[in-house]
Amino acid sequence: YLDCCKSIGFTVGIADAESSFALAKSKYEGGNDLSAYAEKNLTKIQLLYEKSVDLFGEEATPSLLGGINLVGAFKEANHGVQAERLLSKLAAISHRVHGPDHDLTKTTVFMIEQFRMRLVTINGQARVGIFQALRYEECGEKCVVRGPITDPRDEEDEKSLMAKTQILIIYPGTPVICHGLENATHLDEKIGDVRGFNSDTK
Repeated sequence: YLDCCKSIGFTVGIADAESSFALAKSKYEGGNDLSAYAEKNLTKIQLLYEKSVDLFGEEATPSLLGGINLVGAFKEANHGVQAERLLSKLAAISHRVHGPDHDLTKTTVFMIEQFRMRLVTINGQARVGIFQALRYEECGEKCVVRGPITDPRDEEDEKSLMAKTQILIIYPGTPVICHGLENATHLDEKIGDVRGFNSDTK
C-alpha cells in the first residue's frame, strides 16, 4: 500500500501507511493488546478513507487504494462483514471506472475470492492446521472441509473430509448467521462476525 501511494504521490495515503507502521512498532514494543490496537488502527484508517473520498471522490485511485487499506483494517479487527461489503463496493467501482483488466480491479477480485473462503480448525483432533469449510451436510450436523492448507497453497496435497460441525472452530472475523442460540436469542438469524471461541456458549 505504501509503495502504491508513493508511486502516485498520494500524500494522505503515505502518511496513513507510515502511521500504521509506527503504531505496529509501538504495539510490539509496548506489549499492547492486539485487539485494542486493531480497533485503534481501524478508526484512524477509516477517518483517512473518508477524508480521501471527500477530497477526491470515491472513484479516484487514491480513494480506491485507501479503501483497500481500510478493508485490511476491518479484517485485522475481525469485522469480516464490513470488510466484504466494502471490498465488493470497491471491486464494482474499479471495474466500472478502470475495466476488468486494471491492476486495482484484479486486486479487489482476488481479495474477494480469498475473503470468501471460510477457514476453520478442528477442535480436539489429532489433525492440525487450517481447513477450508466447503459445505454443510446432514442438515448442518456435519461439514465437508478441505486441507490442511499450506503456504503457498498446494491443493493437490489437500484432502476432503467430513467433520462434525460442533467441533469446528471458525476463524475470527468470519461472517456468520447465528441459529439456535439459548443465551442470546436476540442474535438469532442475525448476521455478524466471529470474534472468538467459547466452548461454554450456547
